[in-house]
Amino acid sequence: MWDAYERLITDILRGRLGLFLRRDEVQTQWQFVDRILNDLKSHGMEPVPYTSGTYGPSSATAMALRAGALWSEDGL
Repeated sequence: MWDAYERLITDILRGRLGLFLRRDEVQTQWQFVDRILNDLKSHGMEPVPYTSGTYGPSSATAMALRAGALWSEDGL
């Protein structure tokens, strides 16, 4: 059984690039995020920090509940 890195390298060698992004894709994604951050900053706002590995700040869960949506961190 191959480990994760062996599978990735084998995919590259075989031309299976579905798990990889091109440079222009990454640059476009960062431009999108930068526009959002700049817009927040221009309105005197900052992103709400949250603990890595969670589904976001508790305020996001509260917002979803107010909108009538179900937000579950356990994937159910």
